[in-house]
Amino acid sequence: MKLIESKTSLKIFSICGIIILPLDIVIFYILGALTPGYNPLTKTISELGETGAQYALLTSIYFIISGIIIILFSLGLNEGISESKGSWIGPFLLAMEGGFDFIGSGLFPCDVDCAGQTFSGMMHYVVSLVGLVCLTLAPFFIWKTLKNDEKWAGYERFSLIIGILLVFLVGFFMISFIKHLLVGLIQRILYYTYLTWIFVLAIKLYHVID
Repeated sequence: MKLIESKTSLKIFSICGIIILPLDIVIFYILGALTPGYNPLTKTISELGETGAQYALLTSIYFIISGIIIILFSLGLNEGISESKGSWIGPFLLAMEGGFDFIGSGLFPCDVDCAGQTFSGMMHYVVSLVGLVCLTLAPFFIWKTLKNDEKWAGYERFSLIIGILLVFLVGFFMISFIKHLLVGLIQRILYYTYLTWIFVLAIKLYHVID
């Protein structure tokens, strides 16, 4: 179902998808550099906002803002692809990922070392897990929709490749998290792959709107 008619609004929503990747890289690099003892190779992004962290509040606020940005992009993407049976599912999963993984992480920061021993820490695990599932499934549903959309020729293949890559990266991330092996590095590769996919789709969306 198409909900937005204004081209200006749609362009703003597409810009949201364009800026989220560089914004994430810059913000988390700065917060990591300013946090004493923080190693981005071995510590997760969420640990920047853990209980007692120096910039926990700023991290939580940014998580919420970035989640809203992804949701706005998902609304624009829903308008920019051809309407067909189930075409809403991919954008909906994107919105769910932004809502659970990002906004949820902002509302429920992890406890010290993300141990999951407090209510907020346990909820952080829950929202992050739901977000990971949505993140993994979204490219496959977008691929299915774009297969029959001539305006997006070539992007369906790109979405399929990203989807397959994310499946493996999520697996590697889960193993690295359990084994405590370069979990920060693997997580960043995972999320920046996902946000790169959004970045590429957002640039295309910006032109499709015209």
